[in-house]
Amino acid sequence: MRTRTNSSKLTTLYVLGLSQDVFGAGTETTSAFLEWTITKLLRHPTILKKLQSEVRGILHDKQYIIFDDLERMQYLKAVIKETFRYHPPVPLIPREAGRDVKIMGYDIAAGTIIIINALAFGRNPLFWDELEIFEPERFLNSSIDFKGLHFQHIPFGSGKRICPGIGFATAFIELALANVLHKFDWELPGGAKGENLVTPSIFSTRMVTEIICKIYMTNPNNISYAVQRF
Repeated sequence: MRTRTNSSKLTTLYVLGLSQDVFGAGTETTSAFLEWTITKLLRHPTILKKLQSEVRGILHDKQYIIFDDLERMQYLKAVIKETFRYHPPVPLIPREAGRDVKIMGYDIAAGTIIIINALAFGRNPLFWDELEIFEPERFLNSSIDFKGLHFQHIPFGSGKRICPGIGFATAFIELALANVLHKFDWELPGGAKGENLVTPSIFSTRMVTEIICKIYMTNPNNISYAVQRF
């Protein structure tokens, strides 16, 4: 491989570092986010049914999802936005001050590392109504997105240093979630109620405890498929 700007070859160390970024930062955070999304839907069965209805109403008997299908799934996008508000992939975003600056009365010297609390932005009552309620509908008639233009919702950061994997993560999450919603029904084992599901977490991307979910293939025979750990 060669770089675009010159004919020099990419070193093995460079390729190794890039691969680690893709598989480490890319797959770990997106898989953890899918766990949180599925858990949120299990806790809110009405939202789960509404989302399944949208996905299945658009896809019907299709075996493969294309991006045009995803563009029609506005409630799916709203659920993802609301989960990002609750559980950003990286709760703390580091930035380096490029010059001396004063922030809220504090003198910040050039070169100082500043930590931005993306988690707190998503749960700030100055920006959100009923912030403790999981309510995807808040995004259906709203222009607020998570792509760095609205500072109350910055799970991927903002500006020139926004996460370069935002496109990969968004496509992966939308495709994976739509496929699972289309092909499977979910329920908690033993008649447990989603409303009573407790999901303690630490200040990280992962849940402390696993959630056991029983899933069924949505075929005419409704064959039990597996018990999957989330």
